[in-house]
Amino acid sequence: MEFLSKEAISKIREAEDRALRIIEAAEVEARERISRAEREGEELAALKIRAASEDIKARLAKVNDGAAALVESGRAEARTDIANFAADSRANMREAVKIITWGIADLCR
Repeated sequence: MEFLSKEAISKIREAEDRALRIIEAAEVEARERISRAEREGEELAALKIRAASEDIKARLAKVNDGAAALVESGRAEARTDIANFAADSRANMREAVKIITWGIADLCR
């Protein structure tokens, strides 16, 4: 069995120490990158959520405006119908009064 010289053993230990430092530095860098990626992902998600929320609000406002316009249109149509019905009713009321009055007059004769 061969024995390694003190110099060879020392170089091996130095190499092992360097390898450990490289591994530790890589682990630290990996954790930092993961943390940064998570933070950036959360920020991007928040931006997307805000953008979607604004879009939904804008669409909802359009729907509400359209609904309000439809309601107002329906009200205007109803007011017109009511006015026409009232006018027809007044005209029919005069005729009804005449018919009833003459009917009563005929009964009284």
